Amino acid sequence: MDLQVLLDWEEAPSSVDETSVSSVLDLLRGAETVGSPTASLQAVPRALFTTVQRWIALRQEKPLRNALVVWTKWFSLPEKLLPTQAILCDPHLKYFDVLQDALQDCVGHPALQKYVLYVLRKSMLLLEQDVHTESFDFDVEQKLSYLAHYNKYCSLFETIVIGRSVNQAEECLHQVPMFDQRCGSGEKEGLEAEQSSGSTVGTSTQQSVPIQSLVRGPWWTILFGAGLVQANSEPIRKLLAEYVFRSYYPTAEPGRYSANSYRLFLAQSLLPYVMQGSLFTKSIQRRGKVIVSTHGEGLAQLCANLYESKETSETCGGTILKYLVGNCNTLNPHATCYILQGLDENKTWEITLEDAEFAVDLPFKSAFSQIQRVVLLRHCISIISKLRSAENNVLEDEVARRTYLQNRLAKLQSMLTEDGHLYLNTPAQPNEDNQVPETISPHWRDEQFGQWIELVDGATQQARWAEAPEQFLGPRALSSMASCASSESDFKDYVGEYAQKLFKMIQGKTFLWKPLAKALRNAYFQFPDHFPQSDNADTKSITRGSIFRGNANLFEHPQIEDVILEFINNPPLPRPEYLLDAAITYREIDDAGNHLLNVFADETTGHVCIFDMLNRLRPGHEAWGLQLLDRILKPWLHQKEPVPMVGKWKRTTQAQAINILLEKCVQELEDARSYWDKIFSILALEPHPRFRFLLEWALVSISQRVTILEKSANVGNSSLALRNFGLQMSISRLGSADHSNPKNISSLIRVAMQLALNPPLLLVPFSHEEMEADNLSLLTELIAMSASPKIPIRHEAQWCFPILFEHCQAQGQTLLTENPAFIAMNKFIRTLDKYNAPPEAKILSSFDVGKDMNLLTLFEGGYLRINPSENPLIATADFEEVWAKDTPETVAHIARPCFPLRNGKEEWSYKSHVSSPKTQSLPSRPIPVTGTTKLEASSNPIPRVPAPLQTKSLTLDSSFTTPTLDLSFDSLSSLPVNNAPNGPILIASLIEFPHNLGGLSRASEIFGCTSLYMPDMAVLKNQQFKNVSVRSEMHVKIKELQENDLASWLRNQKKEGWTVVGVEQTDTSIVIGMPGASDATMAKRSIIVMGAEKTGIPADVLVECDVCVEIKQWGVTRSLN
Repeated sequence: MDLQVLLDWEEAPSSVDETSVSSVLDLLRGAETVGSPTASLQAVPRALFTTVQRWIALRQEKPLRNALVVWTKWFSLPEKLLPTQAILCDPHLKYFDVLQDALQDCVGHPALQKYVLYVLRKSMLLLEQDVHTESFDFDVEQKLSYLAHYNKYCSLFETIVIGRSVNQAEECLHQVPMFDQRCGSGEKEGLEAEQSSGSTVGTSTQQSVPIQSLVRGPWWTILFGAGLVQANSEPIRKLLAEYVFRSYYPTAEPGRYSANSYRLFLAQSLLPYVMQGSLFTKSIQRRGKVIVSTHGEGLAQLCANLYESKETSETCGGTILKYLVGNCNTLNPHATCYILQGLDENKTWEITLEDAEFAVDLPFKSAFSQIQRVVLLRHCISIISKLRSAENNVLEDEVARRTYLQNRLAKLQSMLTEDGHLYLNTPAQPNEDNQVPETISPHWRDEQFGQWIELVDGATQQARWAEAPEQFLGPRALSSMASCASSESDFKDYVGEYAQKLFKMIQGKTFLWKPLAKALRNAYFQFPDHFPQSDNADTKSITRGSIFRGNANLFEHPQIEDVILEFINNPPLPRPEYLLDAAITYREIDDAGNHLLNVFADETTGHVCIFDMLNRLRPGHEAWGLQLLDRILKPWLHQKEPVPMVGKWKRTTQAQAINILLEKCVQELEDARSYWDKIFSILALEPHPRFRFLLEWALVSISQRVTILEKSANVGNSSLALRNFGLQMSISRLGSADHSNPKNISSLIRVAMQLALNPPLLLVPFSHEEMEADNLSLLTELIAMSASPKIPIRHEAQWCFPILFEHCQAQGQTLLTENPAFIAMNKFIRTLDKYNAPPEAKILSSFDVGKDMNLLTLFEGGYLRINPSENPLIATADFEEVWAKDTPETVAHIARPCFPLRNGKEEWSYKSHVSSPKTQSLPSRPIPVTGTTKLEASSNPIPRVPAPLQTKSLTLDSSFTTPTLDLSFDSLSSLPVNNAPNGPILIASLIEFPHNLGGLSRASEIFGCTSLYMPDMAVLKNQQFKNVSVRSEMHVKIKELQENDLASWLRNQKKEGWTVVGVEQTDTSIVIGMPGASDATMAKRSIIVMGAEKTGIPADVLVECDVCVEIKQWGVTRSLN
């Protein structure tokens, strides 16, 4: 046979199309039958492989696609034309190395990857000799083991990379071995011993036990690289990256080829994905002041654990640094910092001169914030310092390079010295600048304003800005201002002006909040309201000794009150970049474990300062507290029904502040009754369980206050019986409540319960008879509520009744505890499953006014974990930290807190699991039933629109004849079909499940397919098939076509002019639903091939498809099956 066509392919690969490929291979397929010369046929395999090899070496998409099409169809040729042992096993031809290169180049092209895996499977079946190359090992004596391992590899590749099913990928990842460390035959012997002991291929019960594989490491590296490409789904990429961080990296010295393959994987696949900024921000975890990015930690750990190969001149560390320098303008700076931290911790990396040059250039090529630059400089300098000294007789070029390196290193050290001291976490030293000078200039305030302008116009350093609150509102500044101020209002104006200026800066500079809040707290507790008066204040110097202490309320100033209110309505929270700054500096520790840097990411201290001031308002400031409380309550009182579950303006801090201010500031009976009505009206509308808990707490608190103030107002009036006014108000509202609002009634039951269990402490306590009468009223209401048709009311009443009954027993209230009705009710409820195994939300929202009215419950209580949950904003440890720094002159000796820190209770454990909210199916929308009216009665009749007439069940065409029920299935294909369709042929030979075949039978009839091909005609008798097909198989021509014969059958049909259309997701598929797809039309004589449920269309069939189509998808699930 003349091989000129193959030679032409080699010379001009870009001009080859799939038609010419098919033509030549068809010619070769029939060459043996037409008597072609034997010598010519013997040269065909070598010519085909040479052509394929040269096309792949071009590293271009079209030649690569043609090469793989030829390679795949090659195995459909006669046996004499298949790859010979000389081609497969020749170490110079490197057959399997070429195949691996092709798989590497196919990244992002699922159809081409299928071709390569098909060729790999077919090629290994032909092997009859040993093969040992850089990327491939094969021992013919263990042929079955090698076939099993490589078949497992192909299956995993198809599942993880091509199938893209997250669940399936997660289930099979444990079958992937750790990075290949094997470099000799000793490991093979160990593997043989393991196999002979009974272990099976691809199984693993413990992740800690490494899986041994006969598949060389570079093949697995290509699998991970293909899975991490951008075209793959995000869940799959994230899953693979986490596995690489955890298990897939060299932990011992790898071979040269494995090391080179892994470095290519790092630069082309892993780093472009794992350095995305969103992965770091989404993985931020915070435990108090400890801030960690789990993704960043994993990346740093990977870089620290990479074991370098001594067989190559290049290193993984150098490859990473080269990538960072080459892409410095587009990389995430926090990712760069994490990588350098990890590389600096690597103990096996022997730095080369080229690596050091990359490290010394990186700080000059990248744009980093100041704190990021400090971290970067520290580790670049540390990495460069590990470079070994030059040996004797080095080349002149190397001497020049080392000199340049030393000069740049000195520059880096100078930059680090200049910037680093701003962030060093050194012990606080007494600041002499904070001491108030003996004399103060009368123009001091103007000088302060000039410094503010200078700060706003010129300060760009985070550390410089963090010092601003101390500079303008610190003890020195306030003492100086108190000496200069002409009046109390002048002093307050100064504090209010700079407090508001600094607070406005916090939106972009969260680190300002802690020092600002501390300065306000110190100012509130320590500074005076009596100021020196001077007849000549403009010219006369003022001495420090003229400052007096007093009871000034700085909060009364409108600007400071606005700052407090704005904090309560919208607490300053750090942006993700600040949290990541804190996370990277958290890893900066010395040998003793001490943290070296501080980035001011502790805004919770600022939150504590404000809440501590509210909790410790000084005597005489209660009127201001009520003024602030009214401003907080205003939007809550003006909500429109129905109130949404989530409001953009609602914050937990608002409800927490309401509780503190109610407890601290309400001292008049009229105020108490007014706030009782306000809280009750808000509670009646609020749907959110977290806010309802805090509002119920507030209602209990104000109810007790009403009782106490009622008693105080009637002191000396012996004619008035002592009454628990708060409890009686709640019971009264409970009896007249609207049952259309079951949440409100449930809340009233809880409030009344707390008031009954914890009556307020009075100088003259309630009598036994009075408490017994109140409990009788409440028990009676609970019995009625236990029979409510509203489930929330019924459950709450049944939950509370036994608790109150037990309380009455403890109080010796025999009138109640010996009542037969109450006894029977108590006994019945205690047998209920719901009572003995309460739901999680009931446990988390439990509250006892006598034990839980403290800061621990308010800021860390279980109610925060009720769905929808919220992380605590403040911890009790934060209060303890602030109080520990107080002196006898400050808060601890000025005002006691209205809420104690805790009440002998241990802190909540946040490690306990809280279930996520369950998604419930929406109820079907009820159809309103309206009365019928006559159209004629309307003065403006609406034109009648013809209603659509359903035709699905109407009488069929008279030409339709129902076949007899005893008709044989074997004769179905010969049934005469009226109006025989001439549509496409549908191929279902790859479909496995009977119910899917039944669905395709219905689709074939509905869409007018010429015929339907199935893998086995016996499926027509399967009951699952019948349930779905609904007898459509009687009206469609169904024929049998097995999967093994499908490829050759398609080739024959294509010769007759049919076009093969594959329904498959490939990189070249026409996507139905995308712009431009509507312009594409299918040929009239088309054969539609449906893929298998799990694996789609196999490579030998896919290569015969003229075009592939898929349906546009928006979800994560990849299959419509």
